[in-house]
Amino acid sequence: MTVRPPAARLKSAEVGAGRRAPAVDWAARRSHAREPAPRPCSRAAATTTTPAPPGGRRSRASSARQHRHRHRPAGHRHRARHRPRQHGRPRRHRRDRPPAKTPCTASSARPAPPTPTAPTTAGVTSTGAADSFPRGTCSAPCDRFCPDGDGFPVTFCSDIDELPAGAAFLGDGGCLSRCDFALYPYTGCREDYGCVPSTRANEPGTETWTCQPNVDSALTSCLQDLADRGFPFTPTIIADSAPAGLPNLTCHVEEPITIRSGYRGVDIIYYNGTTPGSIDGACELGRAVADSIEDVEDDGVTVLRHLGTYVCRTIAGTQTLSRHAYGDALDIYGFDFANGDAYTLVGDWEHDTTSPSSTAGAWLYDTVHGWHDQELWNILLTPNYNADHDNHVHADLTPGSDFIGFTGPYFLGPNPTGD
Repeated sequence: MTVRPPAARLKSAEVGAGRRAPAVDWAARRSHAREPAPRPCSRAAATTTTPAPPGGRRSRASSARQHRHRHRPAGHRHRARHRPRQHGRPRRHRRDRPPAKTPCTASSARPAPPTPTAPTTAGVTSTGAADSFPRGTCSAPCDRFCPDGDGFPVTFCSDIDELPAGAAFLGDGGCLSRCDFALYPYTGCREDYGCVPSTRANEPGTETWTCQPNVDSALTSCLQDLADRGFPFTPTIIADSAPAGLPNLTCHVEEPITIRSGYRGVDIIYYNGTTPGSIDGACELGRAVADSIEDVEDDGVTVLRHLGTYVCRTIAGTQTLSRHAYGDALDIYGFDFANGDAYTLVGDWEHDTTSPSSTAGAWLYDTVHGWHDQELWNILLTPNYNADHDNHVHADLTPGSDFIGFTGPYFLGPNPTGD
């Protein structure tokens, strides 16, 4: 395939001087801007009438949306551009709502006695004593894994030393629900339970987040940020691994989570819709996805289509790990809108120009520039980069990439990393 020349590529002398491409007259593009489409009800709105928590500062994307790059006069730069990244946001108030009812593990077929001294014949133990598991719950003995079933919460075999003393008879470990911020927005757990790290029974090197009774949540700042925003996710486990044939390299995901669909009414699906609406990656990826959704929601976006996130691999033709191997990269294929429109990078991106003429091309180009200007992602590789990116925008969070050597602060388009 012939590699298309990137738009507005810097001349070699300009690159060496750290200069950026000439300023674009963004005001002339307003004719291409989409009118905000009617917003559909989100999934959450269809299932609950509980209002969003009061208070709290808007995120970077929502507070800066009115200053998006495509609506600025030529040469204008956002004043916050040179400020350091700030992810901290004030905690929002907990929503007042009755405690939700959570089903027990899959093997629970009937309620067990409230204060047991041994497992029931079904192998499921009710631990509803006030000094152990408040409000009633069910658990099962386990040595490493739990027998989850369809339609039941995903659980984790926690080491017995991390369970209340009243559950000691379970043996090596007991099955506890994993924290689920899609099922329980803002808290991840039912009333009187806190989301805390747990170690797997008989496997001390494996941890994840579970709902423990009578404790306060102990989330990291990143997880707490997503929880405060009502972002639907579940902490998960992604074991370290190595690319095929390269055992000296380690693919590691920091604070791995599973990102669910439905944030602000926007579904996240694979480009052809054949896989479930969830993606795995680092917690920081969740922040960037949340910011990006908040940035485009007023344009009527209802679906974000992607080509993948985490995969343990190297950059093509090298022995350098791709950012996908760290779970902080997302390949974006396109967007669906409430009015039935669908824009894709492979079908609507206009090459060899910095002034797209079509509505779809201008929206895609300006949206990517808006994300770049608001610093939602560290690197953005558009279809102007090379033929390998012809059908998607590669967005990642490479550490330190707010200054990439000879390209100057931040980068849009051709990238020396080749990812």
